[in-house]
Amino acid sequence: MPDHIRPIKFSVVVATHNHELHLIKALKSVFSQEHGYNFEVIITDDCSRDKTKEIIDLFQLRYPDYVVALCHDKKVGSSENILQAFQKCKGQYTFLLDPNDYWTDIEKIKKQVLFLDEHPEYILCCHRFNRLIEDTNEFLEDLHPVIFNDKPYGFEFGQERYFDYWLTQVSTMAIRTESLRDIPKLKTFKYYWDTQLFWLLLLRGKGFVLPFFGSVYRIRSETSENKFDLLKQNSLTYLIIEELRQLYSYNKHIKRIYELYHKNLSWSKSANKRLLNINKIKNKNFTIVSDDNWGKEVYDAFNIPYQSPFIGIHIFNADFIKLLNDFEHYIDKPITFIEHSDSRHQKSFRHCFGKDYPLGLLNNDVELHFIDYQSPDEALKHWNDGRYKVNLENLFFKMDASREENNEATIEAFENIKRPNKVCFLNCHDKEKKVNTSSTLQLIDYWNPISEIFFSSIALLLRLDELAKRKSD
Repeated sequence: MPDHIRPIKFSVVVATHNHELHLIKALKSVFSQEHGYNFEVIITDDCSRDKTKEIIDLFQLRYPDYVVALCHDKKVGSSENILQAFQKCKGQYTFLLDPNDYWTDIEKIKKQVLFLDEHPEYILCCHRFNRLIEDTNEFLEDLHPVIFNDKPYGFEFGQERYFDYWLTQVSTMAIRTESLRDIPKLKTFKYYWDTQLFWLLLLRGKGFVLPFFGSVYRIRSETSENKFDLLKQNSLTYLIIEELRQLYSYNKHIKRIYELYHKNLSWSKSANKRLLNINKIKNKNFTIVSDDNWGKEVYDAFNIPYQSPFIGIHIFNADFIKLLNDFEHYIDKPITFIEHSDSRHQKSFRHCFGKDYPLGLLNNDVELHFIDYQSPDEALKHWNDGRYKVNLENLFFKMDASREENNEATIEAFENIKRPNKVCFLNCHDKEKKVNTSSTLQLIDYWNPISEIFFSSIALLLRLDELAKRKSD
């Protein structure tokens, strides 16, 4: 039967964005596979600006019966990019291939298809992989080879083992396509989609690790020897797990691993505090206007009494811009309290710790989410106490742009506000949001929600101190 008539046995999804360096090798490894199945290769490109699109065109020209190209004119983000590809998959099984990686076993497809055909009890299967350290061109085994010592034929795994051993990478996966049909929650995750995808799949069934080595996973350097790179990676993992915890707080496996990573990151607090020198800050009479609890962390770190009402409060970026544009006007306006259902930011409440709290409306315009308070009366008392301590002569404004999606315009608006003392934090995982190279925008390499303070802004606090000295002179 001709291939165009035979049903498609499997789909391969390759999600790209500026991957010209390794994409050719990755795609060649797909078409080098030996099997007798009809298949399709869906290459979905998230508005690459290098030669990725040209490479896709070349492979589509060479393999017109197999390559399906989905190329976006505007960037849609990694989750949406992969979700649109999943919706197009026609195969019984779906294989994933990261364009930085490549397959090495020419019978990888055949082995995994046969396994899933013979074992309907598993929703997915994967295999072992090698790590290529690009700096040294050294090949290493996968992360936990010891667990295969007494399991030479492979083993099954579920939720309980996934985070403990980090058994797999994207390019080892073979998934029953039907299980990918209804995973809308993938859109709601802010950080890397692959970890969340695996977790959502494991909520539906178990996986199996086959013992053969079938792919290569590229990494730039062996980061275990660099404590700051390790902290950066652990911080990202913490952010991923923290998001999962908000959605699956009842899950004992998520709870256990969350507590573990929370503990592992705590050492950074004491390490970072050594960078502080309280003696350098001569002027301690300044008001921090922050969109989250960063101001409290600064005051606590320097052992300075709070001189701001913006303690225990979260403000969404768009509202924070309004506040900064006319701060002296807003600070004296009354607060009314509203229901969460009346908020303009309901869809983003996943960033507000998943709990009930008083929601205030400043001047019927700017939402103040009093996340650390139990009642409107308590929130209003703390607000008024702090408002009377505001020093309009020494204001310091700080916005975090890492908590919200599609806020590039808001970042640019913050940049354009004519205020002398302001900083916008952006974690390194969102660096594509960066709209210019202004010193106002600070990239944070190991941002995480429990870091007590972003110390790269201490120089700006010192500048506040210098401005105060000049005024007194």
